[in-house]
Amino acid sequence: HTIKAYASDLLQSLAFLFKGELKGPKIDGHDSYIFVAEENTSISDADEADLSKGVSKYLHSISSLEASSRGRKIATLRKFFTYLKQEQLVERIPAFLVSPKKPFKIPHFISVDEAIAIMSALAQAPESPRKAHRDILFLLLYGAGLRVSEACNRRWEHIDLVKRQLRVLGKGEKTRVISFPTLLCARLSALRSTMGSPYIWGDKALNTRTAYNIIRECGKMTRLNK
Repeated sequence: HTIKAYASDLLQSLAFLFKGELKGPKIDGHDSYIFVAEENTSISDADEADLSKGVSKYLHSISSLEASSRGRKIATLRKFFTYLKQEQLVERIPAFLVSPKKPFKIPHFISVDEAIAIMSALAQAPESPRKAHRDILFLLLYGAGLRVSEACNRRWEHIDLVKRQLRVLGKGEKTRVISFPTLLCARLSALRSTMGSPYIWGDKALNTRTAYNIIRECGKMTRLNK
C-alpha cells in the first residue's frame, strides 16, 4: 500500500510537470518503475529553475487537499529531489518542499454508557461461534485496551487464564502484561475448552479488516451513530 501510494503521488507530480506516464510492477508488470515523458523529453533535459517553478505550481494545484494528503505528496517530492541530487541532476532541493502541520485530532471513543449498551446487546444475542469471537474481540479492545492488531494476533500461549493476564509484544518491541476482566476470562475459558488451535481465533490470526467489520456490527446492534 505504501509503494502504491508513493508511486501514485510521483505519477501525479511528474504527469503535471512533463505530461507523461509511469510504468512499473504494480501497474503494468515492469520490473521497476520508469517514468516516460511525452515528446521524448526527460527530467535530465529540464532546467532546474523551471523544474522548481513547475513544482511550485503543482503544490498550488493540490493546496485544497487535506493536510495529511498534501504532506505525503510533498514528502514524495522531497525524497525524489533527494534522489535527483544524488544522481547530480539537480544541485539543490527546493526549500519550499516543507510538509504542512497536521491538525491535532481528538480520537473518537465510546462512553461508559455506550460500552454498557454494547455489552447488554452482546449478552442478549443468540449463542453462536461468531458471537463468542465478537464478545472476545470487543472485550480485548475495550476491557484489556489492546490495539486492533494486537487483539487479532492473540495466541493461547500468551494468555494465563488462572492469573487472568495476557502478555503483549507491542510497539517498540516492548512487552507488557495486562490484567483482563472476569467476563473476558469466562468467555476465553469457554472457548479454550473447545479449541486446540494456536490462535484464539483458530488456526491463524484474525484479519484486521474482519475485526473492523465485527466492531461495526457491535455498533449497529446498539444503533450507535459513531
